[in-house]
Amino acid sequence: MPAPTLSITKAPKSKAKVKGTVKVAVQASGIARVELLTNGKVIAKDTTSAYLLSVNPTKQPKTMKVRIRAYDKLGNVAYTGTRTWYRG
Repeated sequence: MPAPTLSITKAPKSKAKVKGTVKVAVQASGIARVELLTNGKVIAKDTTSAYLLSVNPTKQPKTMKVRIRAYDKLGNVAYTGTRTWYRG
């Protein structure tokens, strides 16, 4: 079975300075859950379609390498590309 498909539909662009609560919307199909990773660590997850994840930059390092990981019900994994955000 192919890996899940996903894309970020709303989030700061790469190299953005972020502050306050940052929301990340993800569109995915055939997914059991999505996770938001910052510098390789899971900091948020969602199991409900219309996936919306949040991150508080004040609790993260000054430079954040952010990506989304998705799992389907069979355990297959897919990732988005990495975006770099800077705490503003």
